[in-house]
Amino acid sequence: MRAGRFLLILCVVWGCCLAAPAERFVVPQDAKVIVTGGSLDGKDGTEPYCKEFYLTVQQVRTFFRKARYVADDDIHEYDWMPCYVDGTIAIGAKVYQWRIRPIGIGVLTAPDGKERFLGCKKCTSVFR
Repeated sequence: MRAGRFLLILCVVWGCCLAAPAERFVVPQDAKVIVTGGSLDGKDGTEPYCKEFYLTVQQVRTFFRKARYVADDDIHEYDWMPCYVDGTIAIGAKVYQWRIRPIGIGVLTAPDGKERFLGCKKCTSVFR
């Protein structure tokens, strides 16, 4: 009886400690991904790197395949750079705006105007 209770408590505690994986923004194969350009938020000495930062459509798809939504409270866990590449993703009649920075952080704006941060700590190698 004691062993059964111990196992039950252990399972409950273990289950509470396991976090569900963060959601992803899924880009279907037939979605139209467009890279519209890029820019800088400001000048802070990183310009030389930023001048060379550009993403192909395939790199954008890879970012969204690997990235997870990031809570506003957790965005500080990612580095920040002033440069970005932006564009759109059309999924059926819905058009999303996106902006991706070279450190693996992005923002996605839904057709209703709602913005969500996405992060991919392993994506910096994709951008080279």
